[in-house]
Amino acid sequence: MREKGVVIALDGDRARIRFTESSECTGCASKGFCHGSAGGTRILTAINRIDARIGDVVVFEAEPGRVVLSAAIIWILPIV
Repeated sequence: MREKGVVIALDGDRARIRFTESSECTGCASKGFCHGSAGGTRILTAINRIDARIGDVVVFEAEPGRVVLSAAIIWILPIV
């Protein structure tokens, strides 16, 4: 899944990116793990390897399988 979004916040080596849901999101098994907000936008936290700044437009790519695995580690493992 390749998306384009805008950096809205920085936290150390991480960037929070706001992007609009695309048609690729519809069939994504990981859709429920993205943080949704009003207007069909989603927010993703990513490692900021390109030193992006707030307001920068960035393109990112996420493999659905990796997103599901990451979500499982973050949400399910602590419960166990």
